[in-house]
Amino acid sequence: MTGWGLYTRFYDIDSWNCEFTECGIDAVYLSTGGSYRFRHCTLGDYWAGSTRQTPALLVSNYYRDEANQITYTGDLSKAYFGNCIIYGNLEKELVFAKTTDNTKFNYYFENCLIRTTVTSDSLVNCIKNVDPLSADSQSDSDRLFW
Repeated sequence: MTGWGLYTRFYDIDSWNCEFTECGIDAVYLSTGGSYRFRHCTLGDYWAGSTRQTPALLVSNYYRDEANQITYTGDLSKAYFGNCIIYGNLEKELVFAKTTDNTKFNYYFENCLIRTTVTSDSLVNCIKNVDPLSADSQSDSDRLFW
């Protein structure tokens, strides 16, 4: 996929056991708020078709038009990720982009493996920056993603 794997603007999505991988832009871009539940999903972006500069997962409460102006904002009422892998070949594969207005911005990651520099109380029991492609399932048997 040379573009996005999943691109939303204020949607309501319930996703189970899905794979969003090998995208030239974001594997998943949740924009302008919405309500999202991702369970047992893989967002793995090792795109090699060109130089990818966007994360596997971008979560925002706004939309920018072609002139790069914020034209819409919306409440992120829920973005839940449970038992998901969010990984790729960039240092930051999870990025949040929030306006400074009073819109809601609620997210929660539980039992996930994530490549990120984000620190938050909403990342609960998550493993950060451990490459799932090189993990040894025998020695790492206590990890949640095995």
